[in-house]
Amino acid sequence: MRPAHPLPSDFVAGLRLIRAGKDFEAHEAIEQVWKASTGRARLGCQAVLQLAVSRHQLARRNAWGALSNLAKVRAKLPRLGPDFWGVRLAAWLESLEEFYAGLGLSGPPRRGLPVPELPPRCSWPGPAFEEWLLAELEGP
Repeated sequence: MRPAHPLPSDFVAGLRLIRAGKDFEAHEAIEQVWKASTGRARLGCQAVLQLAVSRHQLARRNAWGALSNLAKVRAKLPRLGPDFWGVRLAAWLESLEEFYAGLGLSGPPRRGLPVPELPPRCSWPGPAFEEWLLAELEGP
């Protein structure tokens, strides 16, 4: 459901960076919104950040960091619901969990878990968006 207020510009900029595969840079943008937020907005921004950080950690070949961030988002979903500000959190989380499982990375986070050869970054699951948000991200 579309929020009653316009989305913060740093949040939208961060989502555009995530779509471009620039998860670290996205973290920097969305973190500004997270720091200024309270309640559900803070929790939702944190979940989006953790999904982006999970992909960043996988790119750094840090399986524990990737899996632990997914687990943190999984724990937040009962309080957040499946969607936040047009980002389909549950769908994105599930696609990342399936992708990681296909790489042999599943279950509880464990330090020292080896990361296999990774496929090209362009094939990694990105976020799922509600139609209205996707249109906004593809616009000017």
